[in-house]
Amino acid sequence: MEERIKILDMLKEGIITVEEANELLKATTNSTDTEKEEKKQAEININDKKRLLHIKVISEDGDKVMINIPLKAVRFLFKNGKINKSIKLSGVREDFLNNSIDMDLINEFIESGKSGEIVNIQSEDGDIVNIYID
Repeated sequence: MEERIKILDMLKEGIITVEEANELLKATTNSTDTEKEEKKQAEININDKKRLLHIKVISEDGDKVMINIPLKAVRFLFKNGKINKSIKLSGVREDFLNNSIDMDLINEFIESGKSGEIVNIQSEDGDIVNIYID
């Protein structure tokens, strides 16, 4: 805010032109928006240390898989391309998983900083997949 006042004072004193003042004011607005986004991202990163991505799978064969991954690790894996679009779990049909779970949607949900259920599906065969963040 101080920067904006200084710019307006310089304009008032005739040190800069209206066009120059306008450009400087735009630049300070952009940096303020960037700072807000950086602060929001920092808050999400702090919360990620406490939060987990939970994946629960129960196959119709009776196999049970429960995975809990720190969100910070999941975010790192997505960012570095280490999570691919294909999911394979023993006892659960691969086509069911790959057609039912949108990894891009999961990534978007993680990036939003929200908590809650992302995926809750059950196949005709009785396979159950539940993915959520808390």
